[in-house]
Amino acid sequence: MKLRHIKIVFLLTVLLVSVLSLCSCFDFDQLVVDLGFYQKNTKANEKFTVVVRETDGVRISGDSVKEVSSGQKVVFNVTIDEDNYVYLGNTAEAYYDPEKKTITVSRVDSPLTIDFILVDKSELYCVNVYSNISSYYIKFEKGSEWMVEPEEVTLKATEPEGFTFQGWSVGDYIDNMGTVVEYSTEYTFTPDSKVTNIYANYSSESQYKIAYDANGGSIANFSGTKYTVVGNLSPLFPMQQTLNENHSSIKFVREGYTAIGYSTEKTTDYRDYTSVNDIEGFSNMGGVCQVPESGLLTLNVVWAENTPEADFIVEPVTYTDVYSEGGVDGTGHVTRSGCIITRCNVKSDTVVIPETINGRVVIGIKAGAFSGNVLQKVVIPKTVLKIEPNAFTNSYRLREVVFFDSLQYVSNSSFPFGVQTVVMNAQRLPVYSGSAEGSFCIKYERVRTLEGKKLIVVSGSSTLNGLNSPMLEANFDNEYSVVNYGTNAGTQMLFYLDVISNYINPGDIVIHAPEWTSDGPMGRNTLQWKMFRGNNQCYDIFREVNMSEYSNFWGAYQDYQIGAESHAVTRKGVAYQDSNTGMNKYGDLLGNRYSNKDFPITPSTQGFSESFITSNNKASNLNRVNSRITSKGGTLLFSFGTYLYEKMNDSSRNANAYDTFTKQCANALDFPVISNVGTYLFEKKYMHNSEWHCTYEGADIRTEELTFDIKRWLSSSGTGDTYQDFNTRKSNNSSSYQDGM
Repeated sequence: MKLRHIKIVFLLTVLLVSVLSLCSCFDFDQLVVDLGFYQKNTKANEKFTVVVRETDGVRISGDSVKEVSSGQKVVFNVTIDEDNYVYLGNTAEAYYDPEKKTITVSRVDSPLTIDFILVDKSELYCVNVYSNISSYYIKFEKGSEWMVEPEEVTLKATEPEGFTFQGWSVGDYIDNMGTVVEYSTEYTFTPDSKVTNIYANYSSESQYKIAYDANGGSIANFSGTKYTVVGNLSPLFPMQQTLNENHSSIKFVREGYTAIGYSTEKTTDYRDYTSVNDIEGFSNMGGVCQVPESGLLTLNVVWAENTPEADFIVEPVTYTDVYSEGGVDGTGHVTRSGCIITRCNVKSDTVVIPETINGRVVIGIKAGAFSGNVLQKVVIPKTVLKIEPNAFTNSYRLREVVFFDSLQYVSNSSFPFGVQTVVMNAQRLPVYSGSAEGSFCIKYERVRTLEGKKLIVVSGSSTLNGLNSPMLEANFDNEYSVVNYGTNAGTQMLFYLDVISNYINPGDIVIHAPEWTSDGPMGRNTLQWKMFRGNNQCYDIFREVNMSEYSNFWGAYQDYQIGAESHAVTRKGVAYQDSNTGMNKYGDLLGNRYSNKDFPITPSTQGFSESFITSNNKASNLNRVNSRITSKGGTLLFSFGTYLYEKMNDSSRNANAYDTFTKQCANALDFPVISNVGTYLFEKKYMHNSEWHCTYEGADIRTEELTFDIKRWLSSSGTGDTYQDFNTRKSNNSSSYQDGM
């Protein structure tokens, strides 16, 4: 209001008061008070004393007694011991600000004494609710935070955009090893203690959680029977790894039982475990599982009931643990003392060996211990370090073996021929994480998780180092999702083809493009130790195949553990998703392959031989897996891996030699051969550091050639072999980047 307006109002008021004062019946003082313009009466000038009293749980800072004019505001500085007391109010209805630590009376009209109303927390039941994003999204649907007697409480969580509710936990947040008590957004409970702390757990859309349920067991050194692991989803790893048995803080235990894996379903019969292949959603300990779109996967521990100790005969034994500090170099080992099973007299078809017998840790199984036994399934505990040759001799009914990678000494003769299912659980973290060949789980995961039609290229390192998967997808207008299942030429491609056959859908195409000079890629069924190195992060891959169709499983396993070339002993395990694999999500190997590296070329002696495809049942093995793929509506096609042209001998560097070998392959195989081997002989300028490994330019060339071959087969309506003799192939392709093309 402007100054002249104020003067006018004042003069009018004075005039009005002067006129009215002439009337003896008019109460002037009351008018002044009512108008509120001027307080002149005795009450308006009165002083009042205001006191705030200190008591248990309340501390006053500064004056606790103040004199205040009538109508004025008064503020006291106070601190409440909120750790031990609950503030319920005060006798003057004053405003308490817990953040500023003040109590305020906005208008003093009379003397006041302010007493705080506090309740000792030990006398009340309290429900504290915490949230890892904001308590705004949590509401008490029923009940309240404080109560004199326990009453039913219902909490409800809402989900803000970009976040997913992952469950209610006690003890702490799930990230900090809290125990999950409810996964739905509503949680109803009745407090059973004076103070109940409930934690609301949210995750962003980039997080996953795997919730483990002890399922009748417990967790050693941990309160509660549920435990949840939280991590960030990786664009490289579409699946997440389950806890290994020797996780640093979590060990599932149950008196009289052995944990043999996890399942998405709860098993109800703890007396036996049936076959792991029959358990819904089974995953090995340390295996890989897919987390659903919700970001939460719940796994239940699968238990097998131990065979009674009285059924075993044991004797003392001592072994050297090669996985202890010092590795295999002979120094710093730890000596393990325990017992060795010399005989098992059980007549059941299932034997679950306890970790301890007669108070001694079971660390070995002696030759002949299970000789002639009728068992069909055996569980070997993580304590066993050695299984002697012929330990299960004449146990011809044995079909399923469950064991842990803590086993160090074993041989092919330890078990009889005929074992079909091998469940290999991880007791330690992956020891080859971070190396490309130790991360073939990317390929396995991709095959298991892809939706829609797949185009899978299988071979050793010629595909690992010789395919541009994004280019191949684009060449087919993204009709197929490509998987580069290139691994190592020293391993068996038959094994990977067998695994892939479990995930074939109608319309899928599998290209087998082997390194044709090597037995493993061409279809031999003798396993090699690099199989274990390559699948170190996904041991569950081994139960995907019928092991009775393969040889040397146990010999290859021992070579992987303690063989001269293996480094599994001396390597330290690292977390699964922490791997820097040098691969992209398709399985293409990345790295410095932009140019040729000098590498020696031995004398040009390599040639073609029909035995490459016909010996050691290689062709018949490949035909067997072809039947499995075609029975599911997929197609298996045969091509060739890239190879260094200069490595070939003179008599093999010609179209006739190329055509002859290509026809030999076609005659031996029941599925189409779509390529001519000569097409994939590359000059050294396109090869990187091996006769099989392409530079990036070479990989692009190979990808275009393979695209041409697949499209030609598709255009033939998918009938029979479609390879062309080399001269025809040359005339149909105007490119000149290959020798002879």
